[in-house]
Amino acid sequence: MVTNIADAIANYGKTAALPKIAGTDDASAGGTSFGDILKQAGQSVMDTQNRAEQVGMQAAVGKANLVDVMTAVNNAELTLQTVIGIRDKLVDAVTKVMQTAA
Repeated sequence: MVTNIADAIANYGKTAALPKIAGTDDASAGGTSFGDILKQAGQSVMDTQNRAEQVGMQAAVGKANLVDVMTAVNNAELTLQTVIGIRDKLVDAVTKVMQTAA
């Protein structure tokens, strides 16, 4: 779970490395598939969103510090913006491939 910006950057750095493609000789020796990376990223997004929601609910009953709430919400927003940016790049890439094939 990503709890702060430093962790988000570290996790992005881990997933930014090019994954090995399943079915190749090197990948069968323990490489990570693209699907697994997407699952991990999706789970990280959900964990971050859930954390922000939990902290917000704690703040509503007076059990959370305002700084913790703002940090959790900002982390969730940053994660969501990153996912949207990645989605946009993937859509652009698929569009270019389709245009090239036509």
